Amino acid sequence: MMLFGSTVRSALSTAACSAFVLLTASVTHAASYGDFDAASVTYQSVQDESGLFGAPIIHGDTLSFSPTGLEAVCPGAPSCAEELYQIVDRIRFQIVPKPGFSFVRLTVAVIGETILSSGGLEVLATGFSRVFVDAPNVVTVGGAIDQRQFTTSEVGPLTYPWGISLPVDLTRDFSRATQLNVNLLGSVNAYAPGGGQAQARIQRIDVTTTMVPEPTTALLLGLGLAGLTSRRR
Repeated sequence: MMLFGSTVRSALSTAACSAFVLLTASVTHAASYGDFDAASVTYQSVQDESGLFGAPIIHGDTLSFSPTGLEAVCPGAPSCAEELYQIVDRIRFQIVPKPGFSFVRLTVAVIGETILSSGGLEVLATGFSRVFVDAPNVVTVGGAIDQRQFTTSEVGPLTYPWGISLPVDLTRDFSRATQLNVNLLGSVNAYAPGGGQAQARIQRIDVTTTMVPEPTTALLLGLGLAGLTSRRR
């Protein structure tokens, strides 16, 4: 994992908010996707702050998004030579376990790509994601953060696929929670201090909840299997 340098930190502090408003305010809108029934949990009240994640689908216990709007493009000098082009969206939802199951882990997997083009001038593009989890009546908040950054001074275009994995251990504080509140941030940045071209986009986000049967459920299941075996004999 590579972190922002001082030049980019400065750009973040001075340009991120204005760039986000400029690029997205007129073309995005909040979206509500409703509830999704998975194998061991229910994902409830899925809310998309800017509508860039898009409606998800379910695979097993995974809530899967295929965003079409989480893309930042810096077209080159002079339009973004000294600014950070940033696209940000946030999604919120609740995870409710089905009867007989306890939480073990929440994993957010982000897949994206970065395209860099330049004529010997530095350009930069970043994929960034963060997830926070909390539960009613639980003080501890679990969080994870990861980032992928690429720079080049070569003549492009160059394409870099990247992936981010954000695991959150739920066994200590959340295993017996009756509801998890999840706040997931996805961000892509494009920056070209020397007047090059940069583009970054998030192509897929998978939210997977790992569950285990509660002890009583596991015991009853074991007794049932034992009874079935004895009857077959």
